[in-house]
Formats: sequence, structure tokens, C-alpha cells
Amino acid sequence: MSDYHSRKAARIVQAQRLHGVKMITCTGCNGSGHYDNTGSPPCWSCAGTGKVRDRLNVLPSDPVPEPYGWRDKLKRTEHIRKVRRLVRSGR
Repeated sequence: MSDYHSRKAARIVQAQRLHGVKMITCTGCNGSGHYDNTGSPPCWSCAGTGKVRDRLNVLPSDPVPEPYGWRDKLKRTEHIRKVRRLVRSGR
């Protein structure tokens, strides 16, 4: 089996595990996608979407996809540092 077919089989298994699991409002940001209204970065628990999968209906053995890759985490860290610098300078 080629690499494409093995990845496709893994995607099919993941989709079947998550099929029918309801999306609920994120409790971290209350569905807004941000922690507050003053220019904060996107919510970490829902990746800024405002919705998360109902964890009670997902089996613990199921792998939960990571909301951010390493590049997005680096951008988020740089954004937080920039905001902190602006707050310290009084702007």
C-alpha cells in the first residue's frame, strides 16, 4: 500500500471516530474565539473557532488533533510579546 493510501485510511478511521460527536460552545472564550475584547490572541482551547468537540462523547483512546502547529505557536508567542511591550510602553 502506498503512503497516500495509508494516510487516507488513517483519515477515514479518524472521521469515523468523530462522526456524530456534537460541537459545543467553548467554555474558555464563551464562543467568541478570543479571551476578551481588547485584542487578545485567539482562544487556545478552540483555536479561535468558538466551538469544541464534546469531550464526554469522544473515547479517551482517540487522538485529539492539536489546534496549532509549531509555526502558529511561534506566531502566537511573538504576538503576546509584542502586546506586552506595547502595554509596558503605555501605548
